[in-house]
Amino acid sequence: MSINPKIIIGTVLFNPSERTLSQLDILIGAGFPILLICNSKIHKREWGSKFVEFIQNESNMGIGYGMAQLGMYAYENHYDYFLFLDQDTCISKKYLEYIRNSIILNEEGYSRAGVINFNSNKKGCYETSVVINSGSIFPVMNLKKIGFHSPSIFLDCVDLDYCLNAKIDGFSVLVDSVAPDFDHVKMQDGELSNIFGFQHPMLKIYPLWRIRDTVYQTIRLLLKSGIYLKWDCFVYFFRFFLNYIVCQFLARINKSLRFK
Repeated sequence: MSINPKIIIGTVLFNPSERTLSQLDILIGAGFPILLICNSKIHKREWGSKFVEFIQNESNMGIGYGMAQLGMYAYENHYDYFLFLDQDTCISKKYLEYIRNSIILNEEGYSRAGVINFNSNKKGCYETSVVINSGSIFPVMNLKKIGFHSPSIFLDCVDLDYCLNAKIDGFSVLVDSVAPDFDHVKMQDGELSNIFGFQHPMLKIYPLWRIRDTVYQTIRLLLKSGIYLKWDCFVYFFRFFLNYIVCQFLARINKSLRFK
């Protein structure tokens, strides 16, 4: 068992707000190495820390490409685990320490996992079909065996694709939902539609190019999960597809009614 597992935190930045950049101060204050993949030009402000590394892409290469860069960097620099956080995810130092302690206590179980997601939903610890990228740790040697994240997926479905590949290669997908101070919604950009008092993260009006790409990727994943007989993933993808289409339809109907 590793007394001090080697962990790197990674995030992909695209036009980050000052509020977003201020979240990085929490990561730096916790003393973890940090790799920032910059998909837009940002001012590299002085954090006064030797722990921060930058990779500046010439253009917006997308989440899949950025996560592949993060994974390969972690592998080439001999890290044990790579923790990914979206740029709009809010966490605390307590959250990061919880993850470190959990890795130390559960290293044997995590060694058979493709990904472990840490959130604050208070539903316990369990195995599942799919988890989101943000708040997930990836055992780097398993990440390498699975083949890293797909650089060809621009935005949505990067996490769905990776989890399916992990399952196909015989790795588990785990959740620890009792981690403290994880918020994936509070700082997200874009206005949520309010339909009869109900709000959902998918009730945002996405551009048509994003919808087309998500529909294409989801259909591809449905076919792949069926071919490999991963029916738990197939059911998840099918539900995701229906929810996505219905939410985009309702968000547009809601917008048109508000402006009449």
